[in-house]
Amino acid sequence: MHFTNLFTVALLGASAVLAAPTAFSKMTNCNVSGIKLADRKVLITDPNNSTNALPPPTTAEGKLFKIALGVGTQNFSCAAAGSDPVSNGAYAILYDFSCIFLANEDAAKTLGDLAAQMKPDALNIFMKMTQNMLNVQYPIGKHFFKGDFTTPAFEFIDGQKFYGGVAGKVPAPAGSYAGQNGLGAVPSLKLTPKAGMGSTITTVYRIHTAGGVGPAKCDRPGIKQFPYSAEYWFYKA
Repeated sequence: MHFTNLFTVALLGASAVLAAPTAFSKMTNCNVSGIKLADRKVLITDPNNSTNALPPPTTAEGKLFKIALGVGTQNFSCAAAGSDPVSNGAYAILYDFSCIFLANEDAAKTLGDLAAQMKPDALNIFMKMTQNMLNVQYPIGKHFFKGDFTTPAFEFIDGQKFYGGVAGKVPAPAGSYAGQNGLGAVPSLKLTPKAGMGSTITTVYRIHTAGGVGPAKCDRPGIKQFPYSAEYWFYKA
């Protein structure tokens, strides 16, 4: 999509949030505990097998307390041309999307998809624009991988943190944005904490993914980065 067209759609998406009946004068500290992931089965169910779905949050895992948009890259290393890419995890900046989601769920997904389509310079302008238009708190934290790239981590500026592993995975819903390279959207995930690492968050879901999939084989040696975005839903007991 052309740069100008992207920003036109972005403005429309942000305007849709502002025009929503539930729009807020200051879009921070919104209570999302009443939102039920189980009511959005398409987001957690395998589009090719309706009997395969991410496990829903349990009572012990608590309630939803934050929805964040993660925007960044899925990273891989390549030893040589023709070799299999090796995952180097991901890195993403987390933006507060709780109030945006409450105000207009469809607009929140549109803004996430747009973020995955933009080059870094355009993305910075886009996020600043939505921050100013919607008066949201940006950024609120970061997503990265610890150590050997097997431990997804989330750290927030308010001190909340999560270090865990994959407890469930299904393909992204049909029609998800396939990325700047057209190769697909990364799967939907349920993450649970690893013992002894000090997590203050009980469960994380990665849904509404866009982009992030790389080629099956490397074209040359080096580090490869593939832009992606996703909504991250965070639960606390």
